[in-house]
Amino acid sequence: MMIAEGRGGFPWGLLVVADADSDFATLPDEPERDVPLVAGEDAIVCRVAPAVFDDVTVRVWRDAPGPALTGPPMGAAPIAVPSGRLVIGDVERESPATMTVHLPPGHYDVEAYFDEPDWPEAVDLVLRTSSS
Repeated sequence: MMIAEGRGGFPWGLLVVADADSDFATLPDEPERDVPLVAGEDAIVCRVAPAVFDDVTVRVWRDAPGPALTGPPMGAAPIAVPSGRLVIGDVERESPATMTVHLPPGHYDVEAYFDEPDWPEAVDLVLRTSSS
């Protein structure tokens, strides 16, 4: 089931999925260049098309991917959401595509599906309650 959708420009070309209270301290300082996403304990960062190229559509699904999603995800990572508020948007959290999803506090597994691997203009995120 889709629980959120937004579209907007991402000035830095980075989509951030993080607990509302995240300080991003556990993200790697220097992530590998060809990795589609990097993750810390309470934040995930994905490369997307920068705003100078196009707007990006972000859809958030709960428990199952949307019907149009096929194939494996481009990346997956666990995330802690102790505040119960997951903020999804640009680095500065100011893009029109930035949204807050309210969830029961806990740990979630996030799968990221991209319409293309290098500079996606559509990102689908699937959130599942973590079994660990």
